[in-house]
Amino acid sequence: MRATGLVVVVVVAVGAGGCFSTARYDDAHAQRVASINARYDAERLQDQEREVALVSALEEHRALLIPIKPGSLSAPVSRVDEREAIVECRSRCDRRGIDESLDGKHPNDQVKAQCLHEICEPAYVDALTKTYADADVRWVSSRLAASDGADLEALMTFSHNQAVSRHIEEDTRRLAQLRAHTNQHLEQDRQAEIAASARRRDSEIASGRAAQRARVRAAAFAARERGPISAGQSSLCAAGDPGLGSITGCRSEPPLPELAPPPHSEDLSAQDR
Repeated sequence: MRATGLVVVVVVAVGAGGCFSTARYDDAHAQRVASINARYDAERLQDQEREVALVSALEEHRALLIPIKPGSLSAPVSRVDEREAIVECRSRCDRRGIDESLDGKHPNDQVKAQCLHEICEPAYVDALTKTYADADVRWVSSRLAASDGADLEALMTFSHNQAVSRHIEEDTRRLAQLRAHTNQHLEQDRQAEIAASARRRDSEIASGRAAQRARVRAAAFAARERGPISAGQSSLCAAGDPGLGSITGCRSEPPLPELAPPPHSEDLSAQDR
C-alpha cells in the first residue's frame, strides 16, 4: 500500500512536467505594466500642466513688449512723458511759475523748476520704471551720458524689449525641451521599464521550470532507492505509463504469458506412485 502511494506521487510529479503553467508570471508582468503605464500617464499629465504654465508665461512676456513706431528701432508708440497725468503736472508747474512771477506775465523759472523737480519728476520716474520694468538703467544712463541728443524713452524701450525678448526665447526653449521630454524621453523610459519587467517574467518562468524538473528528478530518484516495484506498479508499467520508465523493475514490454503444463502429466504422476 505504501509502495502504491509512492508510485502515485511519482506519476503525478512526472506528469506535471509537461503542463507547466506560466499564467501567474504573465499576470504579474501584466500588473507591473499597468502600474508602469499609470505612473507615466501621471508624469505626462504633470508635464502638460507645466507646459500650460510655460505657454501662459510666454504669452505674458509677449504682452510686456513695448510697441514700436513703424520704421523705428526703439521709438515707443506711446510715450510716458505724453501721458495726461504727466502733461497736467507740468502745466500746473507752469501756472505756479506764473502765479509766483513779479509781473504776472513772465513765469518765475525758479519756482517752476522747483515744482517740476519736487512733484513732476518723481511721478515721471515712477511711471518710467513701471513701464520699462526690464530696462537696464545703468546701460541707459551710460548711453545718455555719451550722447546729448539721446532719447531717454527710446533707450528705455530698446533695453526693456531686449530683456523681454530674452525671456521669451528662454521660455520658448524650455517649452520645446519639455515637449521633447514628454514625447521622447518619457516614452523611452516607459518602454525600458516594460522590457525589464518582461525579462523578469522570462527569468522567473525559467527558474520555475528548472525547479519543477529538479522536483521530478528527485521524486524519480527516491522511487529507485525504494527497490523493485509492486504488483500494482507492474500493472502501470504493463499499461505503458511513461512516467515510470526510470523506476527499477519497470519494463516497457508486456509480461511473458504463463507456460501450459506438459501433456500427460497426470499419467506420469500415477506411474511414479
